[in-house]
Amino acid sequence: MPQIEISSACDGGTGLLANDKDVNAASDSVGETESRWSLIEVQGVIDGVAPGVRMGTVSFDDKNTPWLLVGRHRLRGKRVKLDKPYGVMQRSDNRIVALLRVKYLFSERPVLILDDSNVGLPGLLRRK
Repeated sequence: MPQIEISSACDGGTGLLANDKDVNAASDSVGETESRWSLIEVQGVIDGVAPGVRMGTVSFDDKNTPWLLVGRHRLRGKRVKLDKPYGVMQRSDNRIVALLRVKYLFSERPVLILDDSNVGLPGLLRRK
């Protein structure tokens, strides 16, 4: 299952960008080889993340379903074709470095992932 590290694109927004050397391996598995960039959209706001800070992982299962893991939350997503392509512009010399034709949409409620140490009464008693 290929994995991609993701980072925030802007302050307090819902857009995330993935630009990592592992993107090619993951994008090959879903048939998208032309771009090393991916747009990731989440429903809601992810608080407390500074721009450019790595904050999660996107992975693809055997059915090419994207999964977003942020902290202890896991979200299932889907690949959506954009009506109009987005351009990714490099600020220093104002050139387009990538065209985004698809996005990964994570609109379902997150599933909380707990390990054995946090489950049940023993986990609560250990925290005090």
